[in-house]
Amino acid sequence: MRVAVDVVPIRSDGVVGGAHHFVMELLKGLFNKNRKDRFYLLTASGNHEYFAQFESHSIKRICVDSVPIRINRSKSMLSKYNIDVLFCPMSAITYAEPGIPSVSIIYDIQHEYYPQFFTLSELSHRKRFYQELCEKADAVICISKFTKDSILEKFQISRERINVVHIGIQERFNIDSLEHAMSILKRHSLANKVYGFYPANFWPHKNHRMLLVAFSMLLDKFPDLKLHLVFTGSLWNEKSVINDAIRQMKLQDRVHYLGYLSDAELSVVLSGASFVIFPSLFEGFGIPIAEAMTFGKPVLCSNTTSLPEVAGEAALYFDPRKPDSIMQSIEKILNDRDLQIVMVGKGFKQVQIFNRDKMIDSYYEVLEKVAKRRN
Repeated sequence: MRVAVDVVPIRSDGVVGGAHHFVMELLKGLFNKNRKDRFYLLTASGNHEYFAQFESHSIKRICVDSVPIRINRSKSMLSKYNIDVLFCPMSAITYAEPGIPSVSIIYDIQHEYYPQFFTLSELSHRKRFYQELCEKADAVICISKFTKDSILEKFQISRERINVVHIGIQERFNIDSLEHAMSILKRHSLANKVYGFYPANFWPHKNHRMLLVAFSMLLDKFPDLKLHLVFTGSLWNEKSVINDAIRQMKLQDRVHYLGYLSDAELSVVLSGASFVIFPSLFEGFGIPIAEAMTFGKPVLCSNTTSLPEVAGEAALYFDPRKPDSIMQSIEKILNDRDLQIVMVGKGFKQVQIFNRDKMIDSYYEVLEKVAKRRN
């Protein structure tokens, strides 16, 4: 099987969120699945060197910035390499060609439910984008049943073309030593601190401001509480808004923004957290809550969209639109040691569902099935 993989949208700085780590782990698994397969990575000038780590006899990089989409009138880029299937892990089927089937991943269609988070031009683009994707992709893979149901509700597409494959949680976290871990915590002023952790880019739907309100309410109720809140991820355009909210609520000494962290640093920060909280308004999956479970951390999260599907009975749920509901969940987990132990145990059991090898097998089966259509 000869597979072209469009990795053009992927960047190494984390701005595409959890999808970046998921796709990288998925590609590693697919590359090693069958040594007879050949993969062609469609890259851009900005990430061409980043994907040099995969270059081998069976994996070739093609920088599309330097290659016309049409090589000539009779032969196009994918046909030139005799591609059997085009795989689009970042959704867009930009380089699709007639006669070559395509498979695309759809993470979520948030714009259909929270249009206020998008400009009119972005909203118009997204609607056209997903409509075209649903019309042209030979197969679509959704990362949750919730996403599948959303697609069926909002777009015209046959059920037979939609597959649901849950994300397999990758083992990307590790801690070198206690000394190294302590040095990282000290560097971020977290040594010996009790803190809740929210790993998420600062997109509007991630709901950081509502969490800050709930946190402020909790500290007002318990002024002697020695609890801190830690954020990681890209700030995007929210920096001034978040900083203003922190100042207005007088949380400067209690909220720590660490920016985008390496896997090694993230491992340490996650391992030191008392709990992970995830107040997102909309998720197609919710990788951080499953990762928190693998680390033995109690999970507090929203009772909306895909999150109950992912967390099952292994989370304390709250209404992300109500700060009082968020506050009560934090208060509950802090004050009940027995509950913490129960939630951690349930988390270890729940996360077994999201098996990495099973995920890779499922993706391979879809690619192989669709590739056969060309032949």
